[in-house]
Amino acid sequence: DCGFGVSGYTLDAYYQDIDTSNTLNGKPMYYLVEEEDKVFKESEVGFLALVNCKNIVVENVEISNNWFGLLFAETKASVENCMTLYNEVGLFIFGDCELEIIDYKSFDLFGCWLFYASNVEFISCDIGGWWGGIQIDYSHDITIQECTFSECYDDGVTLINSWNNVICKNVFPLKSRVYGIMLKDNSWGNSIHDNDIHQGYGGIDIGGNSHNNTIFNNNIYKLDSFGIFLHNSNDNYIHHNSIHNIDYDDYTAGICVYKSERCKINRNNIYDNNNWGLKANRCSVDATYNWWGSEDGPSGIGPGDGDWIEVYEATVLYEPWLKSPVSRNRQIIYWYSGLLLRLIERFPILQKILCYIL
Repeated sequence: DCGFGVSGYTLDAYYQDIDTSNTLNGKPMYYLVEEEDKVFKESEVGFLALVNCKNIVVENVEISNNWFGLLFAETKASVENCMTLYNEVGLFIFGDCELEIIDYKSFDLFGCWLFYASNVEFISCDIGGWWGGIQIDYSHDITIQECTFSECYDDGVTLINSWNNVICKNVFPLKSRVYGIMLKDNSWGNSIHDNDIHQGYGGIDIGGNSHNNTIFNNNIYKLDSFGIFLHNSNDNYIHHNSIHNIDYDDYTAGICVYKSERCKINRNNIYDNNNWGLKANRCSVDATYNWWGSEDGPSGIGPGDGDWIEVYEATVLYEPWLKSPVSRNRQIIYWYSGLLLRLIERFPILQKILCYIL
């Protein structure tokens, strides 16, 4: 026996004729093509692929010691309570799918790899891997929610040239030298919110021309480098986060912005960071309406005793600042208020309707 997997840039590459007489580690391989309306819950599985299948339920499957554990290509399925262990890639997904992955557990070299994929939802999964948790390449409309990334020895979630994805309500108790979430190479329009990221190297890294992403309501703390690192990426909006106790050494910062324009950092709690609350280098930043840990505002370029703002060839607007922390209730109000304002900007008639109602 040896490892097995299939990959390619078109659906045709995944059409293979493989039956259960083929085995891996003494267990049959299941390669289902164009199957419909089935429940799959075999107890002995060496490898499982679903290619262009519809309305499949996969339950209680465990696969180990392979190249790919599970493979889904342009398939509509629900995957529940499955586990992959010690594979090179636990779960590989290609193409436009309708996949719901619930209570999936992974500890592989690489947890999950999504390649030109769309319409996939991870719910309440526990993802681990020596090379990282979930990597999303050239993909969109992926949702990762209420998952735990406790056994990732590289970055938790990585987006590469991917757009319109949601990463929310996850927990990242990180290992040393690891980032929680990374956006690379033209990843845009993604929403990262309500995550808890702590203990590792860095929280959220947005770089490589990754524009127009929104980061809000995250709790980011006890990291060795930066809570949020924004570099070479424009028009990103960071609001209603708590970023605190980033305190490993003298080069750490709650938020670091480098060569990025029109960055908005508003209504965050930025406090008790060892060196800098905000470090801005060769950029412009709107950092108004933040709580800096002190009523009298930020220190550094600011007049107060709060977290330090450091600038180098940068413009940072920090006035006015908040004189008390942003509470969660206020966060919700501000979020919906911001949504309402954006709707009014797009549909001016709404303002007249609201004025009439009020």
